[in-house]
Amino acid sequence: MKHINTFRAGAALAAVLGGALLAGCGASDHAGEESNGWPALDARQVTLNHPATYRALDKDHLPKGVAAEADVQEGSVQVARIYVQTKFMEAGDLDMAALGASTMYEFGGTPTDQKDIEVKGTDKARMQSYAFESSGKENSPPRGTQMVGVNVVGMDREREPWVVRITAPKGKIAPADLDKIVKSIRVTG
Repeated sequence: MKHINTFRAGAALAAVLGGALLAGCGASDHAGEESNGWPALDARQVTLNHPATYRALDKDHLPKGVAAEADVQEGSVQVARIYVQTKFMEAGDLDMAALGASTMYEFGGTPTDQKDIEVKGTDKARMQSYAFESSGKENSPPRGTQMVGVNVVGMDREREPWVVRITAPKGKIAPADLDKIVKSIRVTG
């Protein structure tokens, strides 16, 4: 399967995670719950909490177009990633934003689930799950590694689109942790 590199491609940043979530299990339909004990990842308009094993990138080291990012590195390989893009495209509504977010993985991934969820601070959001193979490029897992991704897409208070993307090798993140990350997403701007 051909794959668009989802780890560092500036214009084609894509990705997200979750083993059981891809089968329709795992993350709930409600987001925005505080994740006690986990660090916050603040992208100004959107905030979420992540496991302490993820290291947040300094603002000076963020890839182009990324408002906030936290990664898990194993040596030189970036094995898991959570990042937020705000105003990632021109979109007038959630449907258009979700379509735009899905094109980031459409050519290299296989959609596995999509559903509307509630996110604190906005009317609703859409969660998209997909599977893909790592390209092995730019410090990503070895070529052919089975990867999973989750996008949570919504509109902020100014009706600007945002997306939270989570990616990891299949089975690398516990479904309970994925659920906790998704539940912690909140729109703050």
